[in-house]
Amino acid sequence: LLIAICLLLMVLISPWIYALWMGDASYVSWEMSSLMAVYVFLLVFSMRYSYILNGMGALRLQMYMTICTVVYIPVAWIVSVTTHSILGFLVVMCLCNLPGIIANVIQYHKILRGKAIGIWEVK
Repeated sequence: LLIAICLLLMVLISPWIYALWMGDASYVSWEMSSLMAVYVFLLVFSMRYSYILNGMGALRLQMYMTICTVVYIPVAWIVSVTTHSILGFLVVMCLCNLPGIIANVIQYHKILRGKAIGIWEVK
């Protein structure tokens, strides 16, 4: 919750920070700042489970999820060709991370409840 509040605050003050940092040299839209905040939130949310799972040695499922992210490159290319927008890349980055986030949360809870079998268990 604290991370979400901080990210919201960062998005709200981002126009002034960008102006201070780059002056009039560049413009960063609200949409881009907001999508970056969503992406950072997803990564932080996932990492709190990943660190614990890594410490337990539950790496196999994470490796499979990492291999699945190779889908990012062709999907990002298709989005860039069709939309010609950097915002599409940010959406694809968020969407490609969702399966890993979901898997981390499920595996974490299964291990803690003692119900991790098959691909979910620590070996």
